[in-house]
Amino acid sequence: MTQSNLFYDFGSWGHYTPSMRKKVMPGFPPSPPGTEICGEYDIVFAAALDDSNHSSGGCTKIFLRMTTQGRLTIQECSNSLPVSIREDGSTEQRKIRAKSIISAKIQMPEWGHPTWNFFGPGYKVFGFPEDSKLTRCSLEKPTNASLIVTKKNNNLGRMYVVSERKAFRRIQNEAGSMTDKPVTMSKVQKQEVIDAELCCGRRHFSFLCKDLGLPCETGGLITRFVVDDPPFIFAEPGDIWIDTRLSTPTTTYVLARRRSKNVLMRPMTIHEIERYAQNMKNEFMQKGDEEKLLLSMDRMKTTPGAGVLFVQLCVKYSTGHRCKDAEREAIISILSILYTNKKLTSG
Repeated sequence: MTQSNLFYDFGSWGHYTPSMRKKVMPGFPPSPPGTEICGEYDIVFAAALDDSNHSSGGCTKIFLRMTTQGRLTIQECSNSLPVSIREDGSTEQRKIRAKSIISAKIQMPEWGHPTWNFFGPGYKVFGFPEDSKLTRCSLEKPTNASLIVTKKNNNLGRMYVVSERKAFRRIQNEAGSMTDKPVTMSKVQKQEVIDAELCCGRRHFSFLCKDLGLPCETGGLITRFVVDDPPFIFAEPGDIWIDTRLSTPTTTYVLARRRSKNVLMRPMTIHEIERYAQNMKNEFMQKGDEEKLLLSMDRMKTTPGAGVLFVQLCVKYSTGHRCKDAEREAIISILSILYTNKKLTSG
């Protein structure tokens, strides 16, 4: 579950500069995304920055880099749109009509946060195929980005699918600066992720291992659910990274994660989650059915925040004086099974 009002540094990852024109942006597949990315996503991170100094080689001013809880919807779309472009060897722009293949609607939370004025309540973009004239003529993208255009002001941007895990380090300040530098290479990024995973894995409540006998990896994962300030968040393979200019010279970035396909018609209440978790424990103690346990977790996790509450309930009950040894062993088994089957994640 993504926490709000936490600030993370994404370095130069996914940060487009003119030096990346017609090159492959590291951390993403070699080919641009298409209609296969259509679906519902939760926005888990957003950033806004002023990149007006790219041409002069100066620093980029960062206004915002924080976790969020917005929403991204991507649909197939075949609108024909007039778009302004600048072709190779030309300093002037001209308009052409191009047919889109997707439209994406970005909705940000209405927190009243002053820096959300970079996003407004949200915006809409259109994406174009790699073989369109618009994409072939545009200078402003790496070869593995899908070209997008904002509906509001006809600005060009880029959309990627994440292929390699990326660690975002926790920082204290929302604003800052970014020196234009080469994009992180793949080997360096992988080592950063390994170091971040080790840091997160070692950071856990000791009683989870000493008293409950959980593996340290599971203890670290549970701690990340309970504690509100994880030292790192991660961009995961399959996530969407959108980079677009909304107003000169402000560029915005969003990282979005696909939602579960098993969406409930009505979210579960806290009391329903508590009863559901109790029934999961009781059924597992009686039958030991791992497959049903995993299906039950899938159903519950479609409610926002349910996974966090479930882990908190397990820890609270298992450490209470009313918990019997058999129940405690069942809870440990449940958490271990869910972790092994990747039903407990930090996202």
